[in-house]
Amino acid sequence: MIRAEIPTSLYKTFQEAIKDIVVSDMEDVVLISLDDSLIEIRSYIDSRISNTAFYYGQEKLCEIFDLNEVHDYFNQGLYKLNEYKKCVKYCLFSISKFVKERSIELSSRKFLYVNSEIFANVINIIEQNYPIIGKNKIKDQVQYLIKANDKVIILSVIVSLIESKKIYAFANIEDGDDSRQIAVLFYDKIYYVDRLKFENIDIFETGINKIIDYIINYDESKEEEADNYLLLTINNVGTLLERFILIRNIIDAINDIASDINLKINFDYFEGEFDLKLIKGTNIISIGKVKGNRILTMNGYEIINDAYSAIRRLIEIGIEEMRKESIHS
Repeated sequence: MIRAEIPTSLYKTFQEAIKDIVVSDMEDVVLISLDDSLIEIRSYIDSRISNTAFYYGQEKLCEIFDLNEVHDYFNQGLYKLNEYKKCVKYCLFSISKFVKERSIELSSRKFLYVNSEIFANVINIIEQNYPIIGKNKIKDQVQYLIKANDKVIILSVIVSLIESKKIYAFANIEDGDDSRQIAVLFYDKIYYVDRLKFENIDIFETGINKIIDYIINYDESKEEEADNYLLLTINNVGTLLERFILIRNIIDAINDIASDINLKINFDYFEGEFDLKLIKGTNIISIGKVKGNRILTMNGYEIINDAYSAIRRLIEIGIEEMRKESIHS
């Protein structure tokens, strides 16, 4: 993100200088579309500052002296212009070149990772069907500024490292080191992670449109933490692709019995292969584990033919326990 340090006395003039190129204003951060670049600027206003200056980290890119003199540090130039507003515009054009050269990303939270074979198709679908305010091309990704539901969102579309004929794309919400999948597009259906639901798709374009719509309109503010749910934890092994396939197989095995309960799937390291707990408010009740072909519970163990049948049986036990707890509460 670019940092702009602006004297308090010049802030209104600065705003007037950029008003025609601002595409989104989010309090102290503005997004500017200029020269086929999107520039994200955070403003710092202070009466103790004498010159307007632009930084990327600690690197000074451009500075305006005496209201009409520009020091372009990026291009190593010195220019005198007629007025302050023209100096601001000049600095921003210089910064747009810097942004392109350094491949600087916008601060996005919504990410759509796409199989490289269909990446170009996805880009075409987005650009032909969605109200795009601006875009940012960066190496193997494109960032779009899209207007949806009276909000402006940034969607990053990235070439995925997953090269599988079975998975086309997956949608993530990311915040720093925190990342979670909210939807996965398989070749024949979409898996909505937060809903624990599959939806069959007839053709490729339908699936792409559905997953794009889903992530664009996904409203994190409406997420609610259930007070009473089952948590299935899977030993954290395998690649991301293998995890997706594993989750798909699990849901296929249980979707007829788990459609009306709150069930969350998580990955972690622990002894065993699968672990099921009932989360009830602040209470955590252990239901059991799957180890090999055995289900281990407080009541002993059962031997099951295969892993998915074992998971199904474990979920059934969890549902029974959940109903008992609901009756006694």
